Amino acid sequence: MTIYISKEKILADEATYVNVNRDPFRPGRRLLKSAMRGLFWGSLVPFTGLLAVSTGIMVYFAGLWLLGVRGREPALLACLAGGTVLLLGVAVQWYVMTTRIRRPLLLLDLELRGERPWVPEKDVLLGSLRLSVEEVRAAGLQARAEQRAEAEQHLECRRRLGERVAVDRFLSTAAEALLDVGELQEFGERSARLVAEWWPAASVTIFRREEAQSEVEILAQAGTQKEVTITNEADVTSSSPGSPYTKLALPFPVKEAFNRASYVGLGLPVSQDKQFPHGHNFLALGLQHRGVFSMVVYAVSEEMEAPRVSALVRVQPFLSLAYSRVMYAREMEEAQIRDTLTGAFTQSHFLGLLRAEIARANRYAHQVTCALMDIDDLRRINDRYGAHFGDTVIAETARLILEEVRSSDVVARISGGTFVLLFPESTSDMARIAMERIRTRIEGHMYLVQRKDVERMTVSTGIASHPPHGVTPLSLMDVARVAMETAKRAGKNRAVMAEE
Repeated sequence: MTIYISKEKILADEATYVNVNRDPFRPGRRLLKSAMRGLFWGSLVPFTGLLAVSTGIMVYFAGLWLLGVRGREPALLACLAGGTVLLLGVAVQWYVMTTRIRRPLLLLDLELRGERPWVPEKDVLLGSLRLSVEEVRAAGLQARAEQRAEAEQHLECRRRLGERVAVDRFLSTAAEALLDVGELQEFGERSARLVAEWWPAASVTIFRREEAQSEVEILAQAGTQKEVTITNEADVTSSSPGSPYTKLALPFPVKEAFNRASYVGLGLPVSQDKQFPHGHNFLALGLQHRGVFSMVVYAVSEEMEAPRVSALVRVQPFLSLAYSRVMYAREMEEAQIRDTLTGAFTQSHFLGLLRAEIARANRYAHQVTCALMDIDDLRRINDRYGAHFGDTVIAETARLILEEVRSSDVVARISGGTFVLLFPESTSDMARIAMERIRTRIEGHMYLVQRKDVERMTVSTGIASHPPHGVTPLSLMDVARVAMETAKRAGKNRAVMAEE
């Protein structure tokens, strides 16, 4: 007889065999069977002992019952048999208690004490006890680790909370200290004092620079070292507040703060400032006004450990806002006395200064000279290029004048391209020399008015002195104006002295 087996049947049997061999629960089932087998054989002996004890007790009581009912010989035999079975059962139970329970406990105690090496055995009870102890120990270690982590987290939270409270107090103190500040010098001093109070081991310096100037001045200093000397190969400058410094002579952190808003270097092995060769911690905060970082709060200390300066970094926007508010107030005050196009004083403020200088000249018996200057042919520039390029010529001329006069001299713009200059404690000859120098500088300057178009400008000047030419500010300016008109009629580009 022939048996035909289809190909589909063979493939189905192979798939079933593969699926059985690839059963993912097979290893677990094998371990479960082994554990059940060990539990059965481990509990067989104690069960047998209990069965023998119970059988002996039953046989003994049955013998006592038979002893009172029938013959003595069978009863005595039953009692002897029951007593023997009872003794055997007790002995078996004693053996089980000693070998299967007490011995594993003693061995486990020796292993926990370290008096016996931890050697795994085939004893089911000892293995289960060992696993239980290991689980308890692991749970204890994990609980201790979690408790330690929670304690560290709690300490970190308390530290952060303390820092936050200290920062909030510092911000409140800074707000109270800088609330009523109206002067730039006072703002610098209070800011330096605030940073020094928060960081007592640091030396604090406030740097400030003008946008159009290359010099940087020290506005205020505070802290452990109140004198900072910045040295360059080309020049050596003093260290008193207000002294100018060139940009090349600034320390690296200050340069970074002027360019990138802030610089924080803590615990550095190498100093970033030649004036602090042992400095390890540097902090420079840039304060901006109108989008330009024009002031830097610079702090440096020689501590080996890195201090916590997060409060100072957080207070930077507040200091920048307070600095900008002071600068806006300063600009508002200067807008009332200075011309917005040229930066020179206004006519009303100039008359006040001239009046005060004439009064001082009368008291100390010295001369005061006033000079009026007007740009020649300015209307030609306005007609050819437009009023905007005319304003460019006026602003450029004002810059040239301010660069040539002394710091004690006063320059004001009256109207259009007309300027008035005040030379305190100067005779008419001294003023004429100064005006000739200014006239020559303007005559040789090339004005770039539109792309490649270059113009050359000249000025006409009239000079008058007090007391020979006038006793009041208006009369002195009128005499200087007449002299300026005389210079215009004489051919322009010259300085004319007023006639007595």
